[in-house]
Order: sequence, then C-alpha cells, then structure tokens
Amino acid sequence: MTEEDQQAGERACSQCRKVFPEEELLSFEGNELCAACKPHFFQRLRETGVSEQSAGTGGTTLVQVLIQRTRERLRGQRIAVLGPLFLGGFFSGVVLLGILISAMIVGSEWVFVVLFGISALCLVGPMLVGLCRCFLRISRAEGGALFVIFSGFSNFERNLKISLWGALLVGVYGLVCLVALESLSELSIFGDVAALILGLLASVVMVVGSLLYAYPILMAVLVAVDAPEKPALTCLQDGRRLIRGKGLKLLGMHIRQGFVLVIPLVLILLVSPGPLIPYAASAFVFLGLCPLALVIACFVVPTLVIGSCLFYEDLAEPERG
Repeated sequence: MTEEDQQAGERACSQCRKVFPEEELLSFEGNELCAACKPHFFQRLRETGVSEQSAGTGGTTLVQVLIQRTRERLRGQRIAVLGPLFLGGFFSGVVLLGILISAMIVGSEWVFVVLFGISALCLVGPMLVGLCRCFLRISRAEGGALFVIFSGFSNFERNLKISLWGALLVGVYGLVCLVALESLSELSIFGDVAALILGLLASVVMVVGSLLYAYPILMAVLVAVDAPEKPALTCLQDGRRLIRGKGLKLLGMHIRQGFVLVIPLVLILLVSPGPLIPYAASAFVFLGLCPLALVIACFVVPTLVIGSCLFYEDLAEPERG
C-alpha cells in the first residue's frame, strides 16, 4: 500500500509493512512497531544488544531500549505509580504511630524496639509483594492497580520468608561495610577533608553492593507475584537465576534513571553539621534541599520501579513462551 492510499493518521509497521493507526504503533529508533512485531523486535535486540536500524551508527543498547520503553509506559501514569506508594507509606506510618503510642503508654523503650522490629518484619514482605503487583499491572497496561496493594497478605508466610532472607542478606553485607567504614575513619591520618572523601567513597561502595545483593530479592518478589503457588525457596532460586550476570545492566539503568535524585541527597550528606560546616548553615541548606529531593523523587521513583518491572518482563518472557 502506497502513502497516497493510506488514510490520515495511519502508518506502516516497519517490520511487517502492514498499516495501523498511529496510536497503535510504538516509535523506536526510526522503527514503527505494531503489537505483533514488537516482541520479536525487542527479542532480537536483547539477543544482539543492538537494533538493526542503528547497527552501523553506534547501536542502541538494551539499557537505552528499556529507558525508552519506560518513558512510553509512564506517559500519563506517574500518578498511578505514586498512588500505591503513598497509600502503602500511609498504612505503614499509621501502624508505626500506633506502636509509638503504645510504647509511650507503657513507658518502655524496649516495647517500642521489640514491636517496631516485629511489625517491620511482618509488613515489609507482604507490602512489597503487593506494591510489585501494582507496578506490574501498570507496566502491563492493566487496570485496578491500586486495589491489589494489600494482596501480599494473602500468602503471608511465603512472602514473610522472602523478606526475611532479603533482610538477612542485605543486612549482613551492610553491617560488614559499616564496620569497615568505621575502621577506615579511625585509621585516617589525612585530616577531616580526606576522611569525608573516604567516607563518601565507602558509602558509594556500600550502596552499590547493597543494590546488587538486593536485585535477586527484587526478582524473587516479582516471581512471587506472577506465581502465587511457588514456595519461597523456589522464588528465591528463580530470582537469583533470572538476574545472574545481568545485575550490572539493571544497576546501569537505575543510575541513568535516578542520578538526578542522587545530587540533592549527596548535598544533604555533605552539609551535615561538623567541623567544616556550622550548624545554622547546615540546617538552612538542609531545609531547602529536602523539599527539592521530594519533588525530584516524585518524578524519578516511578521511572525506577516501572523500569525494574520491564527489566523483569524481558528476563521472564523467554521462559513463558
């Protein structure tokens, strides 16, 4: 069919050459992709790492593909992603407030510590599964995402086991890093500035390592969402297998998507009161940067969570098919 024969608002798929309404096509790197051709196109891109259209001009990496797909999926959906996050945060805040009031009535700090620990362990796993179910629905363009936020409590024991294993794994790594950081700060003989730089570098190593340890747990939670019948151990094994050898790609995507949020957070750490910065100046900058970080987070966090879901979909799709 020639361009003259096409009606206004219609375009041809660059793969099968069939004509579709523009709103049914995905534009990517000069390619117009219909719903039938899109999976095969991105499967080929996953296998080769480069799209055919740009093979001779530097190529398009898998991370770039995921970032563009995330933008497409989030168009008009950021509020839908923030809704479950705020609702989950509000629910958790109400629970923690109740614990705090109970501890104040009893008059014991240990009551707060014990109840807080138990509640955190019981909430994290089911709430994380519920939130991931919400985000997967949004990434798959399915409706009713907000109404499944508490669905993780329906398989409470399994989801609790997944969260306990994740907390143990990441917590042990974080504890080792904190001990090492404390030891380095005591051995520093180059003054306050060198100690600050050394602390920042060690913090970056700790955060990056914690993310790489947390990614298999994230994949396990997403597996648990898709397979409610699977036991916790199987979900953990599947999550580790899916992300094996691909954690750095996911980290690279998160760095590209979330680096804007890191800037105010690093500045907040840098202006902490100490020998180099007076308390009044630190408080002034802190009060200005926190709202800025919150506003940036409202734009960045939806990108991170939907990008992670699309990354998981790409890893899990070959096994489904």
